[in-house]
Amino acid sequence: MQLTASTRQLIGKRARRLYREGKLPAVVYGNKATPTALTLDRLEFQKVFIKSGRTHLVDLVVDGKTEKVLVREIQTHPRRLGPIHVDFYQVNLAEKIHVEVPVHLIGESAAVKRGEKAAMFIFDEELGLLLTRAKGIGIDLQAMREANKLVIEQMDAAELTPGEFSHRVRRCVDRDNATVVAIDSLNGYQAAMSEEQFVTLHIHELLQYLNRRGAATFLSIAQSGMMGDMRQPVDITYLADSVILMRYFEAFGRVRRAISVVKKRTGGHEDTIRELMITSKGLVLGEPLKEFQGVLRGVPTFVGQAVAAVGET
Repeated sequence: MQLTASTRQLIGKRARRLYREGKLPAVVYGNKATPTALTLDRLEFQKVFIKSGRTHLVDLVVDGKTEKVLVREIQTHPRRLGPIHVDFYQVNLAEKIHVEVPVHLIGESAAVKRGEKAAMFIFDEELGLLLTRAKGIGIDLQAMREANKLVIEQMDAAELTPGEFSHRVRRCVDRDNATVVAIDSLNGYQAAMSEEQFVTLHIHELLQYLNRRGAATFLSIAQSGMMGDMRQPVDITYLADSVILMRYFEAFGRVRRAISVVKKRTGGHEDTIRELMITSKGLVLGEPLKEFQGVLRGVPTFVGQAVAAVGET
């Protein structure tokens, strides 16, 4: 991947005219080099950045001289689409550097790859639709079922008692030796037990049993509402060893997803909030959302460098 740039003479507020000309102001620094102001084609940069991101080296050609660089920072405008300034970091190939990379989650789970068996109990989705949607993001649940690595049971919320559900989960662990159990979701479980007054106690008892059997249990729960002030119908966070929170938020005319670990009982954990993307190649965890404040409220405030950065460079 290659980008062509030229040294820039316009600095400060005068650099704003470059945006109207389809150009993008930039700066390159690092590797003991003197910071140099640059100009490059905005559309060319966007095409390259789609492939490179912040983790792949780019050949930056400046006045005929080529340097290996990484995209370090991209400054945006709260009301404009696309970047308004870019920072490149010149890399010394003989030295180690630390970069944050997105994580793509595809294929089989780690438990299945180890030869363990997993079990899913679904309340909220028709089985055929679940298999189709999972395959669409690179997860072939049907192949795991046919290989006898995964058991999926669809729960009928209209014909289920707490005792019957607990029995079916225990049978799957005891008879089929499932070591990973997923219940999707507690909203559906609660709907099935709408006349039951002690839903949390039933869940507590079941989780204690699964813990004694050495099974890892994953519970999903949908909060009421889409954005803003959101609440969950059942509070079982005190029972969980780890809590992962996913939220929708609006930014720059797009509805985006954020994910964060808010609790881990057995040790430290990353406290950043990252963007979550669902693609045909799997789940993608992006970089920390450092330029937003209030993401977990659903309507964040942009606090990154924007217009001022153009005038200062």
